[in-house]
Amino acid sequence: MVSAQPVSIHLEHERFFKDSLFHHHITTHYIPKGTAELSHTVYGFVPYWERTYNCPRWDLVSRIAYFDCTVDSTGSIIHTNYWYSAEVVDNALSAGVPVDLCIAQFDNSQINYLISHSSSRANCIHNSIEAMLSRGGSGINIDFEHPSAGYGDELVTFVSEFRESLDARGTGYWLSICLSSVDWNDVYFTDQLKNYCNAMFIMGYDYHWSSSSQTGAVDPLDDPSVYWDIAYSVNHYVSQSGAPEKIILGLPAYGYDWPCDGPDKGASTTGSGSAVVYINAIANAETYGRLWDTDATSPWYRYDSWHQCWYSDSTSLEARYVYAKEQGLQGIGWWALGYDDGDPAFWGAVENQFYIPAGSDTTDTVIVDNGDHEYTHSGTWYEGTYNPSAGWENDYEYCNAGGALDWVHWTPYIPRTGNYDVYMWWYAGSNRCNNVFVRIVGQNDDTVFISQQGSGSAWHFLGTFPFNEGSSGYVGLHDQTATDGSVVIADAVMWIYAGAFKVSEKTFQNDRLKIFAFPNPFNSSCTIVIPENGRAEIYDLQGNLVWESSSNSSRSGQLGSADNLSGEMKKIIWHPDNIPSGIYLVRAVSDGTIVSKRIIYVK
Repeated sequence: MVSAQPVSIHLEHERFFKDSLFHHHITTHYIPKGTAELSHTVYGFVPYWERTYNCPRWDLVSRIAYFDCTVDSTGSIIHTNYWYSAEVVDNALSAGVPVDLCIAQFDNSQINYLISHSSSRANCIHNSIEAMLSRGGSGINIDFEHPSAGYGDELVTFVSEFRESLDARGTGYWLSICLSSVDWNDVYFTDQLKNYCNAMFIMGYDYHWSSSSQTGAVDPLDDPSVYWDIAYSVNHYVSQSGAPEKIILGLPAYGYDWPCDGPDKGASTTGSGSAVVYINAIANAETYGRLWDTDATSPWYRYDSWHQCWYSDSTSLEARYVYAKEQGLQGIGWWALGYDDGDPAFWGAVENQFYIPAGSDTTDTVIVDNGDHEYTHSGTWYEGTYNPSAGWENDYEYCNAGGALDWVHWTPYIPRTGNYDVYMWWYAGSNRCNNVFVRIVGQNDDTVFISQQGSGSAWHFLGTFPFNEGSSGYVGLHDQTATDGSVVIADAVMWIYAGAFKVSEKTFQNDRLKIFAFPNPFNSSCTIVIPENGRAEIYDLQGNLVWESSSNSSRSGQLGSADNLSGEMKKIIWHPDNIPSGIYLVRAVSDGTIVSKRIIYVK
């Protein structure tokens, strides 16, 4: 297992392959990005020795990072490595896949100097952005392996300045950074880096590397026989950052073949391991016999008294895709695209876990009304005739409390497994009951008690509850515990997917920067109040910017003292258009500070 800081796998592969140009099986069928969606980010590094690669399934790739343009300590680009002519850049852009330029440096003294000198940082940022834009790119990946101990703050400064410079060029530019599987030098302050990066890419590989003293999995998933594994890395960075939605789990599309002194896992190596790319390892395993290590969740093979090769295949990769989803991560990625050589099983695993076909119901919101077939009741229920327009969809039902049991069930079809914010709509009134029993059956069986007294009609928040995909869950209500009134209302229930946004949610607020949004939930327009010098951005769950305030969409105004705020504020009226119901994130941005608030749009 890892016992000392290994050489960067990216650098090691560059040493192995830099004079190579990989050639692939010729295919005339490439699927571009279309109207279908991916549930998570799927991110692929393409090294320059794969520069002629044309992915057969561009529809299964969110974006790529071209490796690399090398920068020196002054911030100058000293090696462009075919960036300006690489066919894979043109192929990706033609297929509708965004391209990031990876800037790289692997000498810590050069990295330290660059990030600790303002002129070098500025030079690097300017040169990198110009190079990226010149090829139609839309993002930057930073692969600095690794700053020395004590340079974490300087790295944060560098990344924050990069973010500021990208934002000055326009909206939508992507910024990501590579994180080592083990932060040996304690320099990746992800609790701060998350504020400036769209993604942080854990290099979840090389837990055993070319010069390891023992054989073993390159990417052990959750292996009880080792200390460092993917689970360790993910737990570390998720706990440190508090932002799993910013983390991409990078996975190996390669393995290592070591000479060793025995046939068993953990044999002592007798020489350096050789890198074996995915497609070659698959073929070799068919020849020598594929073995499986349950602890590491990894395949391997052995031959010739003795060599062992530990590698990735579609089965082991898919297990890691499932793990990334279970941990609430932004997505997955690979080092490196092209090593797959278009293997159908490789892409089949991606399709199984992340592909959402065009036309699928991907709504984040499900509403069941009393007039829908998913609504059932027992006992004596009456149609509400007094002010029926106060009901959701202009109707509601009621029962007279007391006596025999009267109950209702709202049974939705849940489009995907996860946590859901559950709301109930009712028309309140003075004759309504307190202490009405509500049962929420999903992955758990929970109970809440509600009061329907008061006035008016609104969505009322019941809580956040886990539900499985399908129709196994429901929300129920009955009148047997109701008190202090004569009537119980049954109308509509709403489930809103409460997964992590793929854009940073920051909860810090102070007297200078606050954000308000009302009404919330809303169904036609929402009023957003932010500081006069701020701007509002609205994102969907996938991290897509759906609306941004501008001078002609806002008006200035003062908030009174009742709002406990002072200073100039402005109100922005947002009228959603051609977007689905669901949870959206409003971010107020002012002087480099960001605060956010979830809002709920219900058509």
